[in-house]
Amino acid sequence: MTESSGEIIEHTGRPTTECKLVSVDYEARVIIVYAYQGIVHLFPLVGVPSGSAWRSLVKSTGSDRKSGGRVRTNGDDEERYPYTVREQLVGGLRVPPYLRPDDDDEEEESRSASRRKSAGKGKGVAHAVRSSDMYPALTRYIRELKVLDLQFIRRGDGPTQRPAFAVLYEDANMARQVHVYSIDEVQGELRPQSLWTSDHVEPTSNIIIPLMRGAVLVLGEETLTVVAANRPPLRMSKRAATVTAFEWIDLQTLERLLLADDSGVLSLVIFQYDRSGHVKEMFVERLGSISVASGLSYLGDGCVYVGSHCGDHAAVRLHTEPLGEEADLCSTDDVLAHPLGSAGVSMAKANTFIEPIESFTNLAPVVDLCMVGMGSNDSSAGKATSGNYGSIVACSGQRTTPGLRLVRNGVGVESVAELAVSGVVNAWSLSAEVGGSMDVDSI
Repeated sequence: MTESSGEIIEHTGRPTTECKLVSVDYEARVIIVYAYQGIVHLFPLVGVPSGSAWRSLVKSTGSDRKSGGRVRTNGDDEERYPYTVREQLVGGLRVPPYLRPDDDDEEEESRSASRRKSAGKGKGVAHAVRSSDMYPALTRYIRELKVLDLQFIRRGDGPTQRPAFAVLYEDANMARQVHVYSIDEVQGELRPQSLWTSDHVEPTSNIIIPLMRGAVLVLGEETLTVVAANRPPLRMSKRAATVTAFEWIDLQTLERLLLADDSGVLSLVIFQYDRSGHVKEMFVERLGSISVASGLSYLGDGCVYVGSHCGDHAAVRLHTEPLGEEADLCSTDDVLAHPLGSAGVSMAKANTFIEPIESFTNLAPVVDLCMVGMGSNDSSAGKATSGNYGSIVACSGQRTTPGLRLVRNGVGVESVAELAVSGVVNAWSLSAEVGGSMDVDSI
């Protein structure tokens, strides 16, 4: 069910040349969208009811909405909030006055119509997306023009800290860095404020992953880099490949991370934290070969679903002990340049910790195809012959799992023999024992 919908249109903005990026704050306070160069749209999220529902909420909490601060009792614990009840529901993020709902439904609708009318007139509000839990989009500007990835970070102090997001970008000198912004209230408005900028990271970096205490993991083709405020970067080398998908095994502790790359290798990254919650060490372990993954989903109990655009989807189980050995090719380029087993390809053996459970056929991507066995007329014999009805041979798969697939549509019936006999009411099969086996050869 759609709770809220709308559109973000910047008639004077330049659409990003990279992919459009969306991220949601971990405390469910705000959504950020990057679709235009140098522009981000902020969607404050609240669960604020209106009209009589709001008055009931205020009455049930025993608070007057116009009072400045209050104590909310939760069992035996008391937490002091610096804002009103309606601002508490935002999760510690103060909402500008012009975005706060009114008491009456009619007055609220009037204000929403007024905001929609003023949208696009330099008020900083894009198309008004109005519902019970979403405020209008706020248009804000950042200095980065070529953003490669954008993610909210985990600041470690829960809703008491302002939400912050990290931007992986490339500057005019082709250098890549991470810039972290905090969403603060400036003169009654929510605006991104610069927190810190990292040193230069690997030029091939394209993915950032939030870690504990506001740290960020930067994924490159050859290195893993952990950057954080006021701390030196922590780097580790890995096999040269582009990461195509990642998934946390334990989302609460953030200690084990699965990485899948474009050479069809699944790896496990293990993080060790110190007492303050900062990353102290990290290790990379090769688990085994899979299809080139477009997405990973951890199902629990060591089971992982691998979704692939380049080969078959699969469900696999991870083990703590190696199950055997498998060929570990140097790279995809070596496979394409030399036939398997030739002197130009390294056929070193590597342990595998992956047990296939089930495979799901995927024909994509189909780069070429042809029709075969559609039947032909044999004029010399004076009769029609037929082969595989509706068969297609497709060049399917990509990278590490290319192949030819035979696709058939429907059921084909082929005439084997004909007998010009009329009035047949029944038929039996006659079998003969040939070489110790029973073969049906006559009817």
